[in-house]
Amino acid sequence: MENHFTNRNAYRGCSVVDVATAAEIAGRSVSWIRTHLNFGPLERADVNGRQGVTVASLRLLIEHQRSRRRVRRKLVLVVDNTK
Repeated sequence: MENHFTNRNAYRGCSVVDVATAAEIAGRSVSWIRTHLNFGPLERADVNGRQGVTVASLRLLIEHQRSRRRVRRKLVLVVDNTK
């Protein structure tokens, strides 16, 4: 793999980022990333002895989270008091 763990702000060309950078990208906490890394869809990638996350799996998780936010089901109560 190329371009991993380079400049923290230049993750766009990377295939793997560390956990802290993944949390920054996702706008979540490091513990949230670690939880999804251990029990969720994030793919682990260990590079140079550091725990990392593949950018592709991070993008999929972020898109899934965004789509879940968009689909908010609302319960609407309509009352007719005209009678």
